[in-house]
Amino acid sequence: QAEVLNLAMLTGNAQSWPVTIYAVARHTNAAAVLSVSAALRCSSNDTDAIYVHANCSGTFINTNNSAGAPRMSVAVAFNDSGSVVTAELPLRVWVADLPVTVVADVVELGSVAGVFADAGVCSQLAMQSS
Repeated sequence: QAEVLNLAMLTGNAQSWPVTIYAVARHTNAAAVLSVSAALRCSSNDTDAIYVHANCSGTFINTNNSAGAPRMSVAVAFNDSGSVVTAELPLRVWVADLPVTVVADVVELGSVAGVFADAGVCSQLAMQSS
């Protein structure tokens, strides 16, 4: 089961992952890897968690995806001359509980060990807050 982390709702930037599907066919006594891209169709069983391109080229998450899913799947259908073969790609989608709260346990700023200012200056850099 593949796992993805939905960062789109935190960053505002869409995320995408390519999907590559191979078919192996047996012809007489030999096997061959076939390009089946034109015959594939995909769909997500939970579009609140993740989308998939209908042609199976990839999955993606954007800011509209607001739910996680402990178990979901992308359905893949291969249609070869009227014979349909189906498979599922299992996924887990992780999502942050909003609002995200960050708490700093240490409130004092100090020097950063082993880090020094620009070349030629011998002073140590200190933490900064804004």
